[in-house]
Amino acid sequence: MKFIIVISVLLFHTMFSSAVLAQNSNLFFPLPEQANYNEDKAALGKLLFLDPILSKDQNYTCLSCHNIYFNGADTRAFSPGYQQKFARLNTPTVYNVSFNQIFSWVGRGKTLAEQSSFPILSNNEMALDRSTVEQRVTEKYGANFEKLYGKKQVSFEQVLDVLAEFQKALVTPNARFDQYLRGEISLTEQEAMGYKLFKQYGCASCHNGINIGGNSFQKYGVFKKRKWNQEVVDRFQISGRDKDKYVYRVPSLRNVAKTAPYFHHGKAKTLDKAIDVMAQINLGRKIEASERKSIEAFLKTLTGQLPDILANDK
Repeated sequence: MKFIIVISVLLFHTMFSSAVLAQNSNLFFPLPEQANYNEDKAALGKLLFLDPILSKDQNYTCLSCHNIYFNGADTRAFSPGYQQKFARLNTPTVYNVSFNQIFSWVGRGKTLAEQSSFPILSNNEMALDRSTVEQRVTEKYGANFEKLYGKKQVSFEQVLDVLAEFQKALVTPNARFDQYLRGEISLTEQEAMGYKLFKQYGCASCHNGINIGGNSFQKYGVFKKRKWNQEVVDRFQISGRDKDKYVYRVPSLRNVAKTAPYFHHGKAKTLDKAIDVMAQINLGRKIEASERKSIEAFLKTLTGQLPDILANDK
């Protein structure tokens, strides 16, 4: 049975790669050059994103784990939170997050606003409760919310609303790949080879769309046999289905050259290592160093500009 599954996966990637080469224009789309968001809500959401009042001990902000001035994520494998408890999954980037169809590693939030509630309420992160959020935000920002919502008393849902609106503004436009997709530039010989290999080897079967990922769940380690245990944090904890063990959201590869360490566990410290690991455990192949260099060169074309909403910050 296992042999049949492995052969089926290999055949899928082979057939998909051929389809990719024939119809690659339908797989990738450039990010918009300007983000679409409500400026007033986003400006207020930005204030809250940078304010420690959303954490129980007021020692942490959203910025503590999501460095929006560098990569939208964290350079540590696991981010520390309230009382130095650590998150159990690597912090994903909030750059271009509004283009994801799935908002966390395990799909715990159905909308961007709902997803924004989990870090605030989680005991391992900011560890605050809804009523205290409402009290603190009303005291400090009641007048700001009154202008937007008509009432000075702030609701938890309104806090999530403005945080989500700010995240909609975190678009990193004009990556070299976006310019290439718009027909404005050509890729270098090495970048073009990496792009070809990215499609040919089947990477694009999971990493596709406007965010080059973020739109599906996949098993981490198709070709790696492991024994599952209760300590594993994966999609199974949400769905309760055995087939979701070791299943995670496929991450967006935009700005991936800046978001090390990689994977849900943060164990791959370099992009080359991440490419090597994924090729072996999810594609069932060994990619030579020279080809990994080309793929890495292509992935570096996915680095975009700093979001406009941050451009004037000191």
